[in-house]
Amino acid sequence: MTQIKRASDFQTEILEDNNLRNEEIQRLQTLETTCMNLLNQANETISDLCSKEGVSFEKYENLMKEVWLMKHTEVNMDLPKQ
Repeated sequence: MTQIKRASDFQTEILEDNNLRNEEIQRLQTLETTCMNLLNQANETISDLCSKEGVSFEKYENLMKEVWLMKHTEVNMDLPKQ
């Protein structure tokens, strides 16, 4: 999400340079694919958990926190160092 925000900020260089614009479009398409894959994984995990009997909400909540932390860390690792 942070990378998408960065790309959405007005950047004159990208608007004026066709190569940069095409690279940015490709990067955004890759991010979109990654986001969709992550959402699908989350939905599958939720479906699996909901289909099992005896799974407590606390266990589900802890798992979701772990998934969020892993994904949040993964996304931030992709950010350029400033």
